[in-house]
Amino acid sequence: MIEQEILKIIKDSFPSKNTEINLDTPLEEIIYDSMDFIELIAILSSKYKLDTDPKKLNKIKNIKDISDYIIDNSKTKNSDQRLNSF
Repeated sequence: MIEQEILKIIKDSFPSKNTEINLDTPLEEIIYDSMDFIELIAILSSKYKLDTDPKKLNKIKNIKDISDYIIDNSKTKNSDQRLNSF
């Protein structure tokens, strides 16, 4: 499932003092500044071939928002099958 994939990417890329990261975890608990956020978006954009929209990115508040964004903005419209196969 895409949410689990994203959780793994975040845990691997941004070690957190908060060991309990879940879909409701606010990004500010994991990502400490705008450069971290840009790095995360770059990682996810590369992996999921995302169309990035700054207005939509500003609305991301937690990990669930990230997974919703990926599903909605993947350039590969077969993403539901592709993303759920991980």
